[in-house]
Amino acid sequence: MLANRQEFYASGCDKGIALQRDRRGRRAFTLLELVGVLAVIAILASLLLPVMVRRVDRAAWVKEITVLGSMSDALTQHVLKTGTIPDETGWVQAVASELSLATANVATNARLHARAFLVDRSGWLASAVPWDQSLGALTAMPTNTRLMIVSTLAGTNLPADLFNLPGAAIFNDLWGAPQNTLPTNGIWASFKGTGEDLLVQRINLDPLFHRLVLVNLDLGPPPGAAIGTNLAFTVNYATAGTSGWYIESTVLSLYDTNANLVSREVMRSDMSRIFQNGLWRAELDSTTSTNDFSTIAATFFAAPAPPGSICPWNPSPKGVMNTYAAYMSAYAAWANETPCFGYHGQANKNSVPEANVLNGCTDFFNKPSGGGQLVP
Repeated sequence: MLANRQEFYASGCDKGIALQRDRRGRRAFTLLELVGVLAVIAILASLLLPVMVRRVDRAAWVKEITVLGSMSDALTQHVLKTGTIPDETGWVQAVASELSLATANVATNARLHARAFLVDRSGWLASAVPWDQSLGALTAMPTNTRLMIVSTLAGTNLPADLFNLPGAAIFNDLWGAPQNTLPTNGIWASFKGTGEDLLVQRINLDPLFHRLVLVNLDLGPPPGAAIGTNLAFTVNYATAGTSGWYIESTVLSLYDTNANLVSREVMRSDMSRIFQNGLWRAELDSTTSTNDFSTIAATFFAAPAPPGSICPWNPSPKGVMNTYAAYMSAYAAWANETPCFGYHGQANKNSVPEANVLNGCTDFFNKPSGGGQLVP
């Protein structure tokens, strides 16, 4: 019995020793394997880190480009809606209100670099920004209505000169710089970033301005007009008319001589309106903007005949119209024959029916003593 117990204990001790050796061997292998894995990870990290950084920068670049595009659209909408153009101190609030953003998110980008807003002061905005259309129309076509929003993703801020009302040289240099390149002006010497770190959103407002021409050809009481929500003004008699340039989507209101509103329309392009014979027209001898052709014709036919002291041969508007229509009909018929204005085998043109009609029509206008009657 004792021998069996001793043998059992010996066997157990041998197994314990073997188990401990096995554990020590596996522990040593695991540590070596871990060291190897860490070494591989380090090598891969050194290879992949630049790629990952570039991808992160690219994502940030795309995001900032998208944000600047949204700001450009918001600024344009602000100009169209309000008829105003903000300056360097007002652009942040204008964009923030359109996009419902905090002003801090407009003034600085995701990397906490301040965005710059530049106004082209070589054009008409030099002395007009901030501009408000309600203060008066532009009497000359606006040129170089250019703005820029500038941002950077580099580890350095934009040059300080961009925030201090830069002149035309700095503005034009930056406006004309190709994408992903730095401008050549000396202010960029201190900028530590590359051309890819510089993002520029260019905005040209010139196409948003349209010319409006108002002409009053009546010598009687003048009609009126209004731009936007401003008070109406009179359009005095002037054959050359008055003109001005206004922002697209501006509302034009036209009034008759009694200050009654007769039309209201939105400016979408260059346009002209002419007041003649008591009516506003789109152009001379065209359908009016406020009345259809049937109304114009009825007004013409209902007009009284000229006084006898002027036309003693007693014409009427309808008679004049009928005579002119007969003349043009006969003229067109004779001119379209083959041969044109032929004699139809007659000895002279006075024997041709069309010629007789033409002569008869002209006789009405050549007898001011009363020989012709234009009353149907």
